Amino acid sequence: MVRTISPYLSRAIRIIATVSFSVALASLVQAAPVPFTYVAIPDIQDETDSHPEMLQSDVNWLVSNQSSQNIAYVGQLGDITNASGAAEFQTAHNILFGTATQSGLSNASGLAWGTCPGDHDSVPQANGAMTNYLTSFGPTNFTGQNWYGGSNMNSDGTAGASSYQTFQEGGRTFLVLNLEYHAVTPSSAELSWAQGVLNAHPGLPTILQTHQYLNNNGALLPGEGTGMWNGLVNNNSQIFMVTSGHVDGTTVDSGEAFTTATDAAGQPVYELLSNFQDINSGDGLMRLYQFDEANSAIHVKTYSPYDTTTPYQTDAASQFDIAMNFNARLGSAVPEPSTLILALGGAAALFTYRWLRCRKAS
Repeated sequence: MVRTISPYLSRAIRIIATVSFSVALASLVQAAPVPFTYVAIPDIQDETDSHPEMLQSDVNWLVSNQSSQNIAYVGQLGDITNASGAAEFQTAHNILFGTATQSGLSNASGLAWGTCPGDHDSVPQANGAMTNYLTSFGPTNFTGQNWYGGSNMNSDGTAGASSYQTFQEGGRTFLVLNLEYHAVTPSSAELSWAQGVLNAHPGLPTILQTHQYLNNNGALLPGEGTGMWNGLVNNNSQIFMVTSGHVDGTTVDSGEAFTTATDAAGQPVYELLSNFQDINSGDGLMRLYQFDEANSAIHVKTYSPYDTTTPYQTDAASQFDIAMNFNARLGSAVPEPSTLILALGGAAALFTYRWLRCRKAS
């Protein structure tokens, strides 16, 4: 006797639709975003000048561990070179961008990154410092990268040395502002440009990267630091973190600082200094910031893949956690598109099945 499969098929459809909808709905409610890593490479002038193998070890590690560490963004905090010469800039360019024979950050799929010039990269102007920086790290080098937002413009219409990028992680879009070094204070034109970028991206959680901002005692540096705080950070609450370099010393801790400021809106701003140029010419040391929403923390580590004996600095100034309520400080995350599609698909299938049953019954 031939038996129809219709009763079994309808039951299977109902089970599949119900399960898929329930799983998707549960994931919307319960799933915590996967932790991701933001990396800050501090002053590398001595590495570029005398020990390029140190910087190369950093880049090799970042490319190899992009997936395992979920590295979303890499920033360089200025002083790429010692004397702002074209040859030094070319060395740094080859390592960071990569060459035909050696992988660089551009070989890491979808990895957003950016730089900001320091005092050794941009003064004196008579040495062609800004020209050399723009040749190696200006906007034309990032053509075709959809995460590269653009740069400021000089009064003569040429590209400036400040820039911004965006990246997506954990259901949020982040903005990174890179502001160049100034000998006294940030110019009103550059602060206006930065304000324009923030206005065009309202509410996006923003990291400000600049060369000279925080002293190693946790105080703002006169001029640069106070100028950026008063002219930009304090009145733009979407800026939740500022990272900088420049200040250094003969011990690891003398090139480190962390403080939490409170902006005009009453929100915390996490301000951090890291610079290790006087520690064995930099020793490949860099900062890893792991954003861990499930545990309401940013885990900070100081790490060197070049130093195979003591790769991690584990003292309290070099390794610590920043407590942060992600939703309260950054705004609510948006579920991943795949999760939403699964939920909507399950709901549509379940609705269609029930509608057909009601229609058949009537």
